[in-house]
Amino acid sequence: MFEIKKRLATGRLRMLLGLAGLGLLAVLGACSDSGAEDDALRGELAAAEAERDRAASQRDALRGDLAAAETERDGLREELDSAAAEGEGLRDELDSAAGERDELLSALDAVRAERDGLLSSGEDLNARIADLEGDLADTEDELGEARASLSDSEGRVRELLTKYDEEIRADLRTETDAEIERACGEAVRRYQDTVASSIEWNDSWSPVIARAELTAAVEECAGPGRSNAADVDTEIERACGAAVERYDRPVASVVEWKSAWSTVMSREELTAAVEECAEPQRSRSLELRAEADAEIERACGAAVERYDSSVESAVRWNNSWSPVTSEADLVADVAKCAERGRANASAVEAEIERACGAAVERYRTSVSSLIRWRSAWSSVMSRDELVSAVEDCAEPDRSQAAERADFLDGCERISVDQVEKNPDGLEGQCFVLYGRIVQFDSNTGPCSFHANIARNNSSRWWDYDIRSTFGYEDSEILSSFITTCPELDNIDGDDFVKIWGTVLGSHRYDTSLGGSNTVPSFKIEKVELVRKD
Repeated sequence: MFEIKKRLATGRLRMLLGLAGLGLLAVLGACSDSGAEDDALRGELAAAEAERDRAASQRDALRGDLAAAETERDGLREELDSAAAEGEGLRDELDSAAGERDELLSALDAVRAERDGLLSSGEDLNARIADLEGDLADTEDELGEARASLSDSEGRVRELLTKYDEEIRADLRTETDAEIERACGEAVRRYQDTVASSIEWNDSWSPVIARAELTAAVEECAGPGRSNAADVDTEIERACGAAVERYDRPVASVVEWKSAWSTVMSREELTAAVEECAEPQRSRSLELRAEADAEIERACGAAVERYDSSVESAVRWNNSWSPVTSEADLVADVAKCAERGRANASAVEAEIERACGAAVERYRTSVSSLIRWRSAWSSVMSRDELVSAVEDCAEPDRSQAAERADFLDGCERISVDQVEKNPDGLEGQCFVLYGRIVQFDSNTGPCSFHANIARNNSSRWWDYDIRSTFGYEDSEILSSFITTCPELDNIDGDDFVKIWGTVLGSHRYDTSLGGSNTVPSFKIEKVELVRKD
């Protein structure tokens, strides 16, 4: 409605101005005889028309600005847009009408001035001026109506603006509350950064909250969570190290949980985070531990096998195992593993040696009957393996012992008189004799002696009356070089002995009185102490 009135008023104004112009032209025509004065009036009229055209141009420009303003308000709600556009249009039209009125007043003043100057030229000009004044009065009435309509529109606009403002503020509060909640969670998650860095500020929120107030609200919301998040990260780091260090234990057993942390993550999530952190190193540690355990098992067997060597010599150390064990600990583990086995191996070795000696000594007894078996040795070798080892050890000596026993059993008893008469004729024959040692000193050497012999054992020294020499080699000279003869360790001069000896023939030696003596000579096959004198 206002737009229609505005257009009518504009049309009337143009019409009045046109009529005024025609009237002025008529007056100018009527007064053409006035000469130079008329020319001046025409110039003033042309100036008025130019001023009128400039006012129309400004009015058109204002209408263009009004259209641009109306386009900017299209985004408002439909009712608000319509009311606001109407209000803004009324304001602009009022301003335009006021401007036109001022221009008309100015033009009227100019016309009045012209009228005053042209009254003498005719009454028609006054009539036209009166008409212009009437039109101006009508225009002022229309402007009054426009002002009233504009006032009503402004009231409606203020009402709509108030309602819109309340709705907008409610929406902004919803947005800011959502941002506080979101930024609170983000600030907890990024607890190491500033709270402000977690906030996505929007300047449109300024009417309902200041940026500092929103930041303070987020800080208050996130404070406990950020503290708990820091504690959770610290616990993850600590538990991760503990899980790597104690890689052979479940991760959950090293996690120290606090119920206050549930706002950050659950116990299961914390355990999963520690597992994710520790898993690569735990897997590697398990691999290294498996390698180290395999080496312990291998070295344990080697240490048992080489029980008379140091445990360290059986270990093949690898520096890559350092994260799970030290070289000293691994050696200690091998030693602990091999301790019983090494003791058993040592005992088995000692038993082999003992049984081997017993088997040689009792060469006619079965080896198995001489074994002192212990079931604990089964980890080292079985009983059959032990018997076999003793047999392998004793067999050469048992064969020799049997042969020697057979040899000694073949040694005959003989009259010593026969030996004395023909020792050279008995060379190479073995006999069993009894003797009383008459010289066993530095002259004979530690493994040779002189003894008086007899066929039979007797406690009377005078029954031993044939002097003979005895040694362990095939000649007296060779026997003098022998220095080790365990059989004679407990035998001294004047002792009575039983001798198994092979006749070497006759032996001539120098006496201490400067003479010489020839006696039978024997190689000692076996000697036993009968008694000491």
